[in-house]
Amino acid sequence: MIIDVLESDVRATPLDVLVLKYAETHRGADLAVALAMGKTPLAVDTGDHKFFPSNNRIEAKEVLVLGVGPLGDFDYREIAAFARKALQLISQSRPEARRIGITLHGPGYGLDELASIGSLVGGLVEALTQDHRVDGLGSGDFRVSIIESSSRRAKRIREYLNSAGSRPILAQDGGELFSPAAATAISSGGTYERRLFAAMPFNDDFLDHWELAIQPAAHENNVVIERLDHAHFTGEIVAEIRTRIERASAVVALLDQNNPNVFLEVGYAWGVRKPAVLLLKEGQDAPFDVRSQRLIRYSRIGDLKATLSRELKGLLVNAAI
Repeated sequence: MIIDVLESDVRATPLDVLVLKYAETHRGADLAVALAMGKTPLAVDTGDHKFFPSNNRIEAKEVLVLGVGPLGDFDYREIAAFARKALQLISQSRPEARRIGITLHGPGYGLDELASIGSLVGGLVEALTQDHRVDGLGSGDFRVSIIESSSRRAKRIREYLNSAGSRPILAQDGGELFSPAAATAISSGGTYERRLFAAMPFNDDFLDHWELAIQPAAHENNVVIERLDHAHFTGEIVAEIRTRIERASAVVALLDQNNPNVFLEVGYAWGVRKPAVLLLKEGQDAPFDVRSQRLIRYSRIGDLKATLSRELKGLLVNAAI
């Protein structure tokens, strides 16, 4: 049995079965596949599942869709259970399958990337090594491929897999530790009780800020960090903001470009008395409503990572979080 990573488009990857979720609507890869197959949506009820033949509309022979309920309820434990259940279903209904594809869930709608990777791989490994119902899938020619279109994220998933069962390794660029040991540490024993919420623009202009500074700084302090893509949710966005912030221990806010969504999230954090770390690039004027607050200034991405990591360490210790 092999678990690997393919940097690919899910529609163009030859597979026996492609596994997708249905969270009351389609998004991202799920939507792309549904449109390519000419069926919108590939819908199933929560807790149910269905195999859809691709009819050569995509390279996979079939698509297994699992209904998972509202996206806001699809957390880390649910990701692991989803992966485990998918392999159980394939073992029961498609025992001849040898090439399975699955996508990473969580980071696209704001969950912590490392915790999401750990949950997905953990669910796959548990199914393949501990569940007698999938014994038939454990042969040497059976392969589960995590399909990822982002080169940067594919690299981090490979790093995680390469370190599994061995000593954890550092990213080649000296970045954060993407390994099973690190994933276990930030999960707080699988409870995910220590969480930060990142209030920041969710666009490519700030991808380096997130991947190379904010996320690694949180992980260095053994805490999960999440953010919210306002464009991704079709339901009540304010309710989702409240849920995310209320379950967080503190908020990290990147104030660059005066994004209104960021200030909405900071305002709510203050309203529920959550500590907020305010970040602003040197040379940018602070908006009037935060000028009286303590601002953490930074000049470069590396500077931001180091400064934020120290700030979080003090915050988490002093607040006994």
